[in-house]
Amino acid sequence: DIHNYYILFFNVIIYFGFIYGFLKRPKNNFAVQVILLYILYAIGLVGLTFADWSGRFSLYFLPLIMIFSSYGVSVFVRSMIKKTMSNKS
Repeated sequence: DIHNYYILFFNVIIYFGFIYGFLKRPKNNFAVQVILLYILYAIGLVGLTFADWSGRFSLYFLPLIMIFSSYGVSVFVRSMIKKTMSNKS
């Protein structure tokens, strides 16, 4: 199904963006630390309990993962623009 390819493509972008955003996050921000704690707690609980691969358990922390993913993608794009602008001069 094309639907499965769309989900695979979308999730790869989201999770790579999350990892990059997690690594480049502001380090001394309390709100960011609380959000990360909630994400890790929720993922841990889902991992320890029943896993029904329908995705309904990830519904609660996926928006928070998208926040870090969008931050990671924007930092990555900004760095790429900065590199291309410095190469032109």
